This record gives sequence, structure tokens and C-alpha cells, in this order.
Amino acid sequence: GFEMNDAGTGYSFGLGSNWLVLLSTAVIYPAVLIVGLMGEWDVFALTVMLSIGVVVQVVVLAIGHIGLAMLTKKEPDDERMKQIQQWASRMSGIVLSVGVMLLVMLLIGRAMVQTVGGGDGGGGDVDLLPVYLLFGVFIVSELVRYGLLIFGSRA
Repeated sequence: GFEMNDAGTGYSFGLGSNWLVLLSTAVIYPAVLIVGLMGEWDVFALTVMLSIGVVVQVVVLAIGHIGLAMLTKKEPDDERMKQIQQWASRMSGIVLSVGVMLLVMLLIGRAMVQTVGGGDGGGGDVDLLPVYLLFGVFIVSELVRYGLLIFGSRA
């Protein structure tokens, strides 16, 4: 049930923190990924965009956690929360592992096609598709983890 805590908000610090991470990750990194996919960026520009995304998330999380600390009460983790955290991490790890393995198979398949076709796949240009795919897999695995933490703590 929904009970008031000592701060009077009815919200725990841990749940609020999970929401902050989930929402900031769901907004910032897909935006970086979309901007990267839409343009003709070199590796340096992509690194700068990702770095800006990380800095923005750190600032958002710092401000958000300060607000949460003022409005909520930190509750000790009980055995149930530890089990939820382990379950969410396990599921996130599975998503990440499957995504990485699919990407490895894609890269092997593309290399085989390029070898059979005799081409180098684009005149020596760096193919960033695997980077985008790996970054997307990482984003999804983190969203799964924090989504499951929120879902599990509500159940």
C-alpha cells in the first residue's frame, strides 16, 4: 500500500531514485542515439555528443537526488528489495548478453558477405552501425533493469 513516510510525501528515496535514473536514461541516451543516426557524424562528434549526454544525466541526477533527499526518507533495504535488485540485474544482464551476441553474429555475417563479395564495405570508411546497435542494446538493458526495479518494488 501507499503509506506516508516521515517527510510526508508517501514516497521512498529508493523508488524515486529508480524513477530518476529510468526517466533520464530513457530521454537522454535515445536522443543521443537518434541524433547520431540522423547525421553524418565522425567518431569525435559522436564522442562529444555522448559526453554531453553523460554530463546532462549527472547534473539531472544530482539535482534530482538532492530534491529526493529533502522530500523523502531513506529506508533501509529489506530482504525483499535485495531480491528485487538481484532479479532486475539478472534480467538486465540477459538482455545485454543476448543483444551483444546478436550483434556479434551480425558482424560475423557482414564480414562473411564482404569477404565473399570481395568488397571492403564502403571504401574504408568506419562503419558505425555496430556502435549504434551496441549502444541501443545497452540503453534497453538499463531501461529493463530500472523498469523492473520500479515494477518489483510496487508489487
